[in-house]
Amino acid sequence: MKAKLLFVLAVTLALHACGGGVGEDNIPKPYISGITTEYGGEEDDNWDGTPTIDFTTMGGTKVTICPGVEWISFHGKWEGQIRNINIVKTTLNEHNKLGMYFNYGTTYPDGYDPKCGEGEDPRDLDKKCIYLDAVAGTNGPMACCQFARVNGEIKHGASTDHSPWIQNCAMTIDGDVVDIVKVASDVAASRLTNDPGGNRNYPYNTLTVGCAGPLLVWGGKVQGYQDGWLDADEDKWLTSTHPRTAFGLSKDCKTVIQVAVDGRWDSSSLGTEKRAIGMSCELLGKLMRGLGCYKAMNFDGGGGTAMWVYGHGNARNIVNRVSENRQDANGKWVWDWNGTRLRPTGNAVYIKSDLK
Repeated sequence: MKAKLLFVLAVTLALHACGGGVGEDNIPKPYISGITTEYGGEEDDNWDGTPTIDFTTMGGTKVTICPGVEWISFHGKWEGQIRNINIVKTTLNEHNKLGMYFNYGTTYPDGYDPKCGEGEDPRDLDKKCIYLDAVAGTNGPMACCQFARVNGEIKHGASTDHSPWIQNCAMTIDGDVVDIVKVASDVAASRLTNDPGGNRNYPYNTLTVGCAGPLLVWGGKVQGYQDGWLDADEDKWLTSTHPRTAFGLSKDCKTVIQVAVDGRWDSSSLGTEKRAIGMSCELLGKLMRGLGCYKAMNFDGGGGTAMWVYGHGNARNIVNRVSENRQDANGKWVWDWNGTRLRPTGNAVYIKSDLK
């Protein structure tokens, strides 16, 4: 294994010296206006960008948070199971901006002092969104282990110690240009760099990068599992029904779709109306494609799946049913559909708007 990693690293460094391009490690080619080109296979022949899933016609609700930012909440049957799904859809423009914030510490800059009640943590998603003056946000990639750079500053270094399916894509933000790109690894994501001198050996002039995976949708096509993944996935993480967080883009990268799918409520004693089955990664891809995503990727999930929407949800503005709250501050296992306990997170992917 070490020999194979050293070989891949050697190939990557050789490409870097030669000025980039696409090689065996799948470093993406240059992009135009935020859209990757000539890479990633053919486009879905049936792609037209029109969403095929409308949860408001199935009993869901839609609320305009501010112009260009919508929140959709759905609890009901989809794909044969009871699900709890929350969606924030944002049109990016001069008013609405996307960002990623990383802070695994319990203190904040600028003298911000998060007010924490019982069972709350300064690292919780709501504390980050309040600090950011956001209108909406979700947890992001796995901040504990995956490469993250925010506004040109490395927040978490790259590592080779990951399953391949959680390091095959990255969210990138370069000013107002947002994208999802394919990468071969966490290390490859770390080489999506910004060079203020204009001499870009690697193709993305990107200030903010968050590596994650698996890639769910590419070119309008739902992505399946790559060869060897299912055999290597001993915990059945890919195919089991878990809470999931996903991030998607329209073809022009101007519409952002953030999704929180709740789960682990299927064996509770709270009754059918308080059940929520999670999703496999493949079904999550089908959901994101149905919502109109041309590209989409999986973020951290499980007990970390959370969505915050300004002025809505519970007392902390959390709109989904977080599975982490089944354990109280003493570690006791409890069942509370309305619980507010979150898993402390290192990062947040958020929307800011001057129309808030």
